[in-house]
Amino acid sequence: MAWQDQATAVSSIGLRLAAYVFLRWIPTPVCPPIIYTLFALYIPSFIAALLGQSQYDVIADEIDVKVRNTEANGQPQSYAAAVASNPDDDEEGDSTALQENIEVDETIVLEKKSPNLWKTLLTGLPSPSSRFLSIATFLINLGLVLAATDLIYRAKVQYPSHDLSFARIGYVSDSEAKLLVREPNHANLPIYVSLRSIDSETGQPDSGWRSFGPITNLSNDTDFTSTISIPLPRTPGRAKYQYMTSNNHGGFITSAPKTGYTNEPDGKFTFLTSSCIIPRFPYNPFKHPLSIPGFKHLAKVIPSLDPQFMLFLGDFIYIDVPKRFGYDVEDYRRGYRQVYSSPDYPAVAQNLSWIHVIDDHEITNDFDLNTEDQESSIYQTAIEPWNDYQGAANPPVARKSSIYSKGRTDATYFEFTQGPATFFMMDTRRYRDLNGGLAANDTGKSMLGNEQLQDLLAFLAKPVPRGVRWKFVISSVPFTKNWKVNNLDTWAGFLDERQKILEAMWDVGLKGGVGVVVLSGDRHEFASTAFPPPLGGKWPISATVHEFSTSPLSQFYLPIPSYRQTDDDDVLVKYIAEGNSKFGSVTIESPEASEQSVLKFRLFVDGEEEWNSILLSPPMLKGRGRSKDALWDRIAQLNTTMSTQADLGAKALAAKDYTSAITYYTNALKTANSPLWFTNRSIAYHRAGQYDLALQDAEAGVLAARQRARRELITAAQMRRAIALYSLGRLGDSRMVLTWVRKLNEKEKSLGVWQLKVSNEYDKLPEDAEGRKVSVTEVPDEAKLPEVGKAVVAEEKGKAVTQSPQTSIPAQTAQTPKEKIRHEWYQSSNKVTITIFAKGIPKEQAEVAISEDSVEVNFPIGANSSYNYSLDNLYERISPSESTFSITPNKLEITLHKTSGTKWPALESATRVPAPVKDNSKDISLPVSTTAAEKAPAYPTSSKHGPKNWDALASSALAAESTGDNKVAGGDDDDEGDPLHGFFKKLYKDADPDTKRAMMKSYTESNGTALSTNWADVKKKPVETNPPEGVEAKSWGK
Repeated sequence: MAWQDQATAVSSIGLRLAAYVFLRWIPTPVCPPIIYTLFALYIPSFIAALLGQSQYDVIADEIDVKVRNTEANGQPQSYAAAVASNPDDDEEGDSTALQENIEVDETIVLEKKSPNLWKTLLTGLPSPSSRFLSIATFLINLGLVLAATDLIYRAKVQYPSHDLSFARIGYVSDSEAKLLVREPNHANLPIYVSLRSIDSETGQPDSGWRSFGPITNLSNDTDFTSTISIPLPRTPGRAKYQYMTSNNHGGFITSAPKTGYTNEPDGKFTFLTSSCIIPRFPYNPFKHPLSIPGFKHLAKVIPSLDPQFMLFLGDFIYIDVPKRFGYDVEDYRRGYRQVYSSPDYPAVAQNLSWIHVIDDHEITNDFDLNTEDQESSIYQTAIEPWNDYQGAANPPVARKSSIYSKGRTDATYFEFTQGPATFFMMDTRRYRDLNGGLAANDTGKSMLGNEQLQDLLAFLAKPVPRGVRWKFVISSVPFTKNWKVNNLDTWAGFLDERQKILEAMWDVGLKGGVGVVVLSGDRHEFASTAFPPPLGGKWPISATVHEFSTSPLSQFYLPIPSYRQTDDDDVLVKYIAEGNSKFGSVTIESPEASEQSVLKFRLFVDGEEEWNSILLSPPMLKGRGRSKDALWDRIAQLNTTMSTQADLGAKALAAKDYTSAITYYTNALKTANSPLWFTNRSIAYHRAGQYDLALQDAEAGVLAARQRARRELITAAQMRRAIALYSLGRLGDSRMVLTWVRKLNEKEKSLGVWQLKVSNEYDKLPEDAEGRKVSVTEVPDEAKLPEVGKAVVAEEKGKAVTQSPQTSIPAQTAQTPKEKIRHEWYQSSNKVTITIFAKGIPKEQAEVAISEDSVEVNFPIGANSSYNYSLDNLYERISPSESTFSITPNKLEITLHKTSGTKWPALESATRVPAPVKDNSKDISLPVSTTAAEKAPAYPTSSKHGPKNWDALASSALAAESTGDNKVAGGDDDDEGDPLHGFFKKLYKDADPDTKRAMMKSYTESNGTALSTNWADVKKKPVETNPPEGVEAKSWGK
């Protein structure tokens, strides 16, 4: 290979490798100079190689040599003359002079070279025989150079975003919301903010607009930004508000729950965490230069998570990646403007609070140097725009350790409390010593500085308000020392200070009741690490501190693992390196069966949940040190056992083994007043015919649910209370309780059916009947809630109805965590296929139930855990007989056979698809009679197909019930054995909202003589009482 070919190939391959690393792997500033240098070498070597190449190969080369004699006069001597001549004459000089001629002929056979496609395209060498391939391979390298140039310069040149106008939600508490506004157009000044409250159930405004502000002056000193604080009415739970600015920006603000409370109605408090974003990476030439792929992943899951805020842990901009353009304040401002100008930003921030900590790339890479010179130069340049865009809308600054009622005036670290958690947001950059200046365990080396360290220790030591169960310490860099790449930039470089903080955290766990969690970012990887206290020390194992380090939200990741556990101080729980987008969801809730708080962390990688973990807050127990460990273990075992008892109760209830269900739930209730367990035992009592005990448990369930402020559990318990009262004949009380249920949740399952049923029976009673009286109160007597451990005694006529089930209860062990299981589905014109990806499903123990409108899958995982997947309301009814399923070593696949060729937009429907009901009136021949008494009653109807013979339908339902062929799947057993009621109940349940309103209105107003399903007709006028022929309608008592 000629030198020019070698130079061309080496420069081309090097350029392509550098471009791949830069565009798809790591956009490091090291790559662009390499890319441009190699391309500068590639151009002349490519031209030289192209010009120096031949288009042909030599196949053959023949040389023919001929020698000829000629006379001096140039004529060749003839053969006859040569023979006749006398040789002696030649000697005498008489002969003619001769000349010798040599002729050489060379014949070369050439063949045109064939193009070598792969060699040309992969190496960048020109093709000697194909101009197209030569141009193509050159354009590949040129395109890579242009792509790198596009990634580096296009956003800066075309999108400096000087005209950016926006508003974002900053810190939101239960009494205040901060709104940051940028408006460079002075014609839009002054700026006012309008606010109105939104009804949480209807989503409609329930108040007029209130105006706040104005912002009268915006200047270049703050890059035309300002923050306005909006006061919010205090409410125990979250409240929703709509905001609108006078410069045409708007969205929704959700206030934080009051300190110590969680969100209603689900009793959960959720927030998000991540760090590190850069636009358009991995590089895609077809995306907007300011697009941020991680924002799209985040926007996809925000609606389902309903978070309170995003806690962003630094590196919101990368001032030095892919290239630092300068050190002026405008360079930093442009970085923030470009992120806020991203077309993907509104979807993740228009309705969500964002709060921030600062990290190195918002200043310069691996920033340290706590010196006066540094404070006066690059840090001051960087911190000014950070304060303008981030810090100004942050929570309050941290409080002084010496005077805790006062906050630091110039601090860049923050502190706040929301709901069940309190937060300390550290600044790990401004105050730190040189990363490599002193040894990692040097007692004089600090990351926080003395003031911030003392403020943090005071935060950890102070008592928390009632209801606060978690303390979060926020660090922009990992707290663990297990990351081995550039670990001096993490807390691994500040071990002595880290130990002081750890001991203060363990002291929190020693006191009990409150857990400590560290949240961090920076590494572009995820790791969950546990920091157990040392063995033999004063701290119990329940004081273990946990860290979740999550990043990037939208950046590169290292394909080479860099996290490694080397001792038992920092214990690896989970490590995940892959993924350009990672963010965590933290949810705190108070479970029904425990006084401890539960924290669930969910990790999302590239928009999909990849891993989750559950933590319990330390127990609130007396005792000291290791003496708590035995109690901690006992509580964990007891909670597991009682939860298992409740699970067994649920299975017995589903199997209609009500005696066993009562026993199991009674055992579970010995440890905790769970509203769910009270409600379920009430169902078991009711179906066993013990209506008085069913009422007693339902009222205990209401009280227990109110103690936990769980709206959905209060609703369920009140519903059972109404059903029990109905069964006891207390119709007035039952009707009253049902009105409270509707106030709690008008969409509660079976509410309409029970209101119709109770109202019908109530109207039949005499006006002075005992059953009409109302004696209940919305909140039952507190004395009806039994103490934990004292079960309700169930007796009927002096005989106990609860007895031990015949089956033995196996010894229980702690439940093992479930494997990561995912599922997906696709469809054709006649089938829907659902695939559940899980390895090692036991075929003999797996249960798959397929009905016309539902699918239920259940199989065990390990010894004490199981996986359940259910679809309760398929989009359309399917044919169970033609549907199949199969189990392989890696998956379970279900094939559902459609009954129509309709394309399903989703697996489940928002409304129940009614089963086809055969109109038996068309098939039944009634005997003809001249007497009205012999005619089948023809009730008024609004059906377009004429009157239905409801008696015929009823007879069909009764006949089907008697043969057992028409059981309602999933039906309630509270129909008291009345199949006709069950038929109409299902008819009502499967109807759409308008049909339900029509049925309710027509049946009530007609005093039970008409049943219409046409709302358009019924809503126009009252429905008159119109009894069957031969029957006279009279008012009661006349």
